[in-house]
Amino acid sequence: MDDQDFRRAVRELQQQVNNALDESGVTGAEATLQYGKAVITNVVRTYADNLALLGRPAPTLDEEEQLKKAVENRIFYLGDLQPLVDDPEVENIDVNRYDQVWVTYTDGRKVTGPPAADSEEELIENVRRWGIYQGQNARDFSTARPILHKALSNTVRLAAATGITPHTAFSIRKHGMLDATMSDLAARGTMSWPVRHFLHAVMNVPMNVIVAGAMNSGKSTLVRALAGDIDPFERLITVENERELFLHLMPERHHDVLSFEARAANSEGEGAVTMRQLIDDAFRFNGRRILVGEVRSDELVPMLVAMNSGGRGSICTMHADSAEEIFPRMEILAGSMPADALFRLVGKAVDFIVYLRHEVSHDPDAPMNVRYISEIFEVLPPADSVVPAVNRVFVPGPDGRAVPNVTPQCMDKLVKAGFDATMFIPRAGGLWN
Repeated sequence: MDDQDFRRAVRELQQQVNNALDESGVTGAEATLQYGKAVITNVVRTYADNLALLGRPAPTLDEEEQLKKAVENRIFYLGDLQPLVDDPEVENIDVNRYDQVWVTYTDGRKVTGPPAADSEEELIENVRRWGIYQGQNARDFSTARPILHKALSNTVRLAAATGITPHTAFSIRKHGMLDATMSDLAARGTMSWPVRHFLHAVMNVPMNVIVAGAMNSGKSTLVRALAGDIDPFERLITVENERELFLHLMPERHHDVLSFEARAANSEGEGAVTMRQLIDDAFRFNGRRILVGEVRSDELVPMLVAMNSGGRGSICTMHADSAEEIFPRMEILAGSMPADALFRLVGKAVDFIVYLRHEVSHDPDAPMNVRYISEIFEVLPPADSVVPAVNRVFVPGPDGRAVPNVTPQCMDKLVKAGFDATMFIPRAGGLWN
């Protein structure tokens, strides 16, 4: 089969399998996948037999296997983009149009990729299928619901749009360091070893932490690594819009985890479960700590209340383009809550803010893609202003990475949790003792 015949066959077979899935009534990701594989095998075999009966060239056994894999990829995985998803060096895939694809690699390189589909219509149908059949909760993608956010697997997150962009578009973000520990990150240069030991003590006290940074700065990776310093027998509750932490899939590291994922309303506007609701309910499931993937909206205040009401050692992430934007960002997310009340709560609930910086360049001659902790603030109740007082415990050094600046007020607690205070002696030039 030449390439044109192969792609035509894949489209025809894909439509047959789609119809069979729609009519089957099978539910559940694993059951749907197994049923779909069986249907794919049958339709490919029937397709080859029909060609042979008509006296036309039929696919070889190898070509039949290729057809089955291509159809399976298009329905249950990411079609022609699946090889890129499987490539450990690929970090992001951005599709601006069905035939306009950009691929970003972990070293900062950015190159064009293969078409994501053969047409706009096919691309819309593919994304619709992914929304239904991939991940845990089916999510609609249509003109009525033109935006889709979904974790497709343990390592892949999808954001898609149609009708509100010139062409149907989507972005894929890959999580390539699911098992990274704090020591792994220190070895990669994300933090110095003293910072690594400092944060280990923060987790052991335990103290509440907000991890902040710009988009794609490695916030989820750092939260997973921080969680690795928690006693494996502690009961953890994770709450996310789309699953990215996956602590419940690491039983050797975390023995007792309950993972919640928010759910969008169905096409009738029913059945939504919000982040705010999940955070409100989390401690009713006997969680010792709550880990929230990202605070984006009105769930901020319930998260702060949870931190201040028994959830010591809890962690959440927040988007901020600079460390200075964190408190103004909180004020926006808190909505109508008075600023003075909000920041009093922040001052009591949050112990530390860890800020991640991301330096990236797609220059073909000098690509760069580096993430590191640049600042750590100790958060204190408001003093001379409405916003919380802060101790800038770590500040950017000559290379931007965090170096010591002032001793935190809670140093005694950190020492009791195992931190060696002699590692934290700030000197001129930001050198460690």
